[in-house]
Amino acid sequence: MVESVSRPGQLLSISLANILEAGLCLRNICVAKRKKLGRRTRLAALPLRTRPDFETSRVLFGLAQNSAHSELTSNFAAQAAAKLLSINPTTDIPSKFLAVATVFKDQYGIIADDWSDSMSIATYRMYSKALNKQTQFNLYLPSKRLERQPVLFLLHGLSDDYAAWLTLSSLARYAGQYPFAIVMPDAGRSYYTNLPNGERYWDYLTEELPLYLKTWLDFPLTRSTTFVAGLSMGGYGAFKMGLTYPERFGAAASLSGRLDIGATWADRAPYFEATFGSQDQFQAGRNNLLNLLANQQVTRLPLLQYIGAEDHLLESNRTFRAFSRQYLEKLDYREQTGNHNWAFWDTYLPSTLTWLNERYQQLNS
Repeated sequence: MVESVSRPGQLLSISLANILEAGLCLRNICVAKRKKLGRRTRLAALPLRTRPDFETSRVLFGLAQNSAHSELTSNFAAQAAAKLLSINPTTDIPSKFLAVATVFKDQYGIIADDWSDSMSIATYRMYSKALNKQTQFNLYLPSKRLERQPVLFLLHGLSDDYAAWLTLSSLARYAGQYPFAIVMPDAGRSYYTNLPNGERYWDYLTEELPLYLKTWLDFPLTRSTTFVAGLSMGGYGAFKMGLTYPERFGAAASLSGRLDIGATWADRAPYFEATFGSQDQFQAGRNNLLNLLANQQVTRLPLLQYIGAEDHLLESNRTFRAFSRQYLEKLDYREQTGNHNWAFWDTYLPSTLTWLNERYQQLNS
């Protein structure tokens, strides 16, 4: 595992051009190593120990190209530095790129360990009848499979996709401390719903994908072994899944979720109308989380709600908390310093995983 000095939200003072150069260099090394394998192997299906430079190049290259997420937290810095410095500078990487690693190391400090020795990550592609197209999901597998394997569905935000949690956070580092197999599906910009004139993402995520996981990976997906979490749009999706199917999920967690969409409808009215229909339809329907709270089965569903004190969704999260208090016995509300960005989500991802693991242990003790 790679450990960094804890400096939540602190960003690297290094230019995106240098980050991009490092990413390109690492990608070239990755291609060369792939050729040495002597077969057509998809790197995304290999254990991380055989492709650390590939993962780092994805992180660096993706962040440098995506202006919406061109921030590196200290956790990213430590992980990238460890991988850059593990490459032989005399044969594999030009010396000028080591300056990037040196900045990472000097600013944040790192301790390298065998964090990638036993876990693995794979990308699965499948045809979805609900979507009428091919789709994909990433799957993190822990070092040890349990007889009744716990599974966490980890949902992305509006501007991201199925790869975001692995490329924009330190999930791969954190997850080794927990027993979960982590499923990261793609939901487009659907808000985890069946679009009025488009793909039926809700049916895919709640029917097709679970059936696929049960059939091909033999995951039990019982209430005591199934959990869901997400950020922003994915926080809404996580609570929607948990509140709609409390008999299926042991707990649900939201980081900066848009939970009271009705209260923020004016922010994105044209988009919400294309996604949910009219505002009246939304307010009266089951896409409105507030309507799901009246189900007596959700009363004892454990929910974790994180929100940043500087987040533009703070007030709507407070209104959701105030409304849900009359229905929920196990809502854990945590308002912390931070904004609507990956610095916040990466900082509180470990405590979210810890909270979910505590719920798992309670259900299986």
